[in-house]
Amino acid sequence: MPALSVLIPAVSGTALLFAEKWNRKKLRGMTLLSFVLSVICCAGTFFFGKEIRFPEFAGGLSLCFSPDGVSFFFAAAACLVFLMCCLFSFEYMKKEEKEASFYGFMLLSFSGFLGMTFSGNLFSSYVFFEMITLCSFPLVLHERTKEALFGGKKYLFYSIGGSLAALFGVFLLSFCGVSDFSAGTEVSASPLTVTGIFLCVVGFGAKAGMFPMQSWLPSAHPVAPAPASALLSGILTKAGIFMIVRILFFCGGSLIQGTWAQYWLLALALLTVLTGSVLALKEQDIKKRLAFSTVSQTSYILLGFLSFTPAGLIGGFLHVILHCLAKTALFLCAGAVIYQTDTRDVSLFDGLGKKMPVTMGAFTLASLALIGIPPTVGFSSKWYLASGALSGGLYGWGVAVPVILLISAVFTAGYLLPVSVRSFFAGATADAKEKRREASPLMTVPLGVLSVLTLIAGLFSGVLSGWIAGCFGL
Repeated sequence: MPALSVLIPAVSGTALLFAEKWNRKKLRGMTLLSFVLSVICCAGTFFFGKEIRFPEFAGGLSLCFSPDGVSFFFAAAACLVFLMCCLFSFEYMKKEEKEASFYGFMLLSFSGFLGMTFSGNLFSSYVFFEMITLCSFPLVLHERTKEALFGGKKYLFYSIGGSLAALFGVFLLSFCGVSDFSAGTEVSASPLTVTGIFLCVVGFGAKAGMFPMQSWLPSAHPVAPAPASALLSGILTKAGIFMIVRILFFCGGSLIQGTWAQYWLLALALLTVLTGSVLALKEQDIKKRLAFSTVSQTSYILLGFLSFTPAGLIGGFLHVILHCLAKTALFLCAGAVIYQTDTRDVSLFDGLGKKMPVTMGAFTLASLALIGIPPTVGFSSKWYLASGALSGGLYGWGVAVPVILLISAVFTAGYLLPVSVRSFFAGATADAKEKRREASPLMTVPLGVLSVLTLIAGLFSGVLSGWIAGCFGL
């Protein structure tokens, strides 16, 4: 089952790369069918999944699928986000060229993400992690403009740079005896091991937008089509988060507790949170503003994991849920506005909510969740993150984390809520009124579902917390 869920989108995605002459109806049907079949296979993996090990390569390396609770968590998030972005793109891509290649690379990225989540060892997960980069890179380049080429090259350069750093870390961990994933992995404490873990977190953190390799996000997100931007922010940044989870909790990463590596990583994550929030405040382009927000928000997750406490771990996973739902919804809302009005400058959003109430209503709800207003899941995640930091024996770092989280929450309100206020309470010009109308259901349903789920996840955050704790035996 896990192999089939990876194979279906890989094969159909490859076929779509050579299907430019297909009509739109056939392209949509093939894409949606592939996603649905793969999602069904993912669900089947939950009940019938078992370890699959393929023939060995040189040096005893082999591809291996061995799904566990963490696999299903990230796979479920990927299935939801990719499916919602797929439906949204059916309308959005009407104004774009090369639809077949867009859907093809979307499916291949989905295949790579599932392959990574179901992998049972470092080698397999790293192979599929690289596949995600190579298959999502054309999504950034899709419009073929000068800006898109620059953003795509920057994305590729930073991703490869991070991957090489992570690869060296993987080599060091493999040398120390780490190969398969196991929550009880025992690794001897040594400078080599600590250095390997540090390099892996920094390298994989590049995909999650962690300082100092975060600047690809505000370059790549704005130039990509809106569904691709939503995928990059909502789920593909979680590829880096997933790999960091594997390193920290399944490859002996807890050895860095109390060492220079833990404190340096905490410092980098805190700096990333502040940097992203401050830069988002100054940005007028809605997609760039959301991209800087992603830089900040993904490092919230890292702060939770790096505390190595049960509360921090739960808070990190709840924030994964929050960011997948809220940030995907926000990028899709921005895409709907751009599609309907051809504007992305937030100063021109005056009165937009009166003409696009569903879109801007969803934007507002997702914004409140990202800020952390109860009872959304954002409040629950930040509560656990702060609790984890304060209970983790991190000395001054334990106090710095909740303080920075509060400051960042104020900044988040500062760059998101004014957009909603302008759209609902400011008057639009006569010219703008004539051009504005609500987007089609193919756009509004996905963004509406995702934004409402931020509230539902918050109401059931206790159930989600219990499930997360069960996965790690907390």
